[in-house]
Amino acid sequence: MLTEGPLSSESSNRGTATLRRALEVLDAFTSSRPRLTLAELATITRQDKATLLRHLDVFLATRLVERHGDAYSLGLGAFALGASYLAQHDVYAISRAPMEELAEHLGETISLAIRDGSEVVYVEVVHGQSEIGVQSSVGVRQPAHTSALGKVLLAWLMPEEREASVYVHPMVRMTSHTITSAGELEAHLEEVRRNGYAMDNEERAEGIRCVATPIWDRTGRVTAALSVSGASFRMVGEHLEDSREACMAATRLMSLRLGANVDDLMRAGPASA
Repeated sequence: MLTEGPLSSESSNRGTATLRRALEVLDAFTSSRPRLTLAELATITRQDKATLLRHLDVFLATRLVERHGDAYSLGLGAFALGASYLAQHDVYAISRAPMEELAEHLGETISLAIRDGSEVVYVEVVHGQSEIGVQSSVGVRQPAHTSALGKVLLAWLMPEEREASVYVHPMVRMTSHTITSAGELEAHLEEVRRNGYAMDNEERAEGIRCVATPIWDRTGRVTAALSVSGASFRMVGEHLEDSREACMAATRLMSLRLGANVDDLMRAGPASA
């Protein structure tokens, strides 16, 4: 009985470590590398092939992973988990129809994103009719400071939240237009709060311009952001203004459906950030 506690603790620690290593296998798959060989998984996770095969056998049996010849990918089980996560977010449920209307009306790419630390994650994308534009996809991550979506999601955070999530990391430069200093970003975010929208002027990708607006929830929090993105030569003048106004109208409606008092929140924005 005297050794039961330490042995139990040691066994628990081993189990936790094994689970963590198994989850590292799932984390290795991303939108930019959807299929990976065993050798590639070994390189990414730094685990030996025998250990990886044991994890993969379990994931194959539970349909979290699928096999394609010599390569592996996430399976339908992983898709079901992702769908379950999205289903808990009211904003996802009400976003598809307004996004399709915007894409049809403007002919540009319409994206919905949420924040995860210092990054934005695309959770829905609807492409317009324009052949030249943004080819985003669901699951893609981008540094928040490089995009209009990210700047909207950062603007209404408390300063200490931005400090803890964004400024603890190097602010990577994506193009020659990317904001890479905390001081410049803070000044820009003040402008975002004052205007109620954010612009991305070729800061994430050369030749692409984007406008984004916030989606508020009933608690007064910016829960997501919506953007209109297109080629810089199109996103100018009247078309850019139409895109901004249409995006703001869509997110206002979505915020109201989420129970937000939009007018009061917009007026309180600069003071509360």
